[in-house]
Amino acid sequence: MSKAISKRVSKNHSLLLAVDEPWDTMKAQMLVKISAALDPKVLDFSNYDVMFHIPRVLPKPGMSLASDADYGFMTHRARNMTTQDPTINISIIEKASDETEKENQAESVGTGSVEKGKGKKVTAGK
Repeated sequence: MSKAISKRVSKNHSLLLAVDEPWDTMKAQMLVKISAALDPKVLDFSNYDVMFHIPRVLPKPGMSLASDADYGFMTHRARNMTTQDPTINISIIEKASDETEKENQAESVGTGSVEKGKGKKVTAGK
């Protein structure tokens, strides 16, 4: 999160779970993957936006995966698929904190007025 949004790269991990796993197991497995990929200081599921999409069934950006009801909808869709091993893509994005937003705003300098030398005012262009 310390990098600008345009400079971040995604990290991909695989997770294999049965469709009848409970929501708590799914959430715990996602937290394990988050911990392995990002090694955050505080590991809290509410710090992340989780979305899922199913190729050729539910297009991107997909739907939220934040509760037991969302998980139930996802597993219901997976059970109705004709393939034996359905693939469901899950995107996990860390929510921006106030500090991160301030850092990213500080990087967008170059607009406004800048004082240079004695009494000369130079306006930065776009």
